[in-house]
Amino acid sequence: MDNELNEIEKRLEDIKPSKLERELHLKIDGIFDSPMSEANYERRNKKIIYTIFSQRMAAAAAILIAFIGVFFTFLNDSNKNNLKPTSNNNLIEPNKKVDNRFVPIKTKNTFEGVSREDIFISKDRIPYQPIRYQFSDSFIWKNKSDGSVIEINVPSQRFFYVPIKTD
Repeated sequence: MDNELNEIEKRLEDIKPSKLERELHLKIDGIFDSPMSEANYERRNKKIIYTIFSQRMAAAAAILIAFIGVFFTFLNDSNKNNLKPTSNNNLIEPNKKVDNRFVPIKTKNTFEGVSREDIFISKDRIPYQPIRYQFSDSFIWKNKSDGSVIEINVPSQRFFYVPIKTD
């Protein structure tokens, strides 16, 4: 048996290893020559592994925050049930149906005026005159049940670009 091992060992010593393919050899050399080699590679690919203690602390903090949120939600709901109105003016009988819709009473579109802006030339070499039309829209709504009124004024403007004839 010892003789067989010596013979195998002698054969292995006589065998010469085959050479690597050129592409594979270049890839290996590129790995060692790249800026990502050795210390730079380790520094860039360093993974942060949190200890079990910090993971447990984070879980405890999350549970505590959730508990506080539930507590304040419960506290807020219990306070809503204890609310009592301070004045009797706004009390409405629960059996009486109330129509809280606002109905439009008056709408008006008022023309404010026209103004002309400076002439400009577009990319396709056509001169344009910008004209600005100014309006004011007003709306009035009234609530049937309590008589409250909402009035809104909305200014608006529209631009028109009129091409100027140059012939």
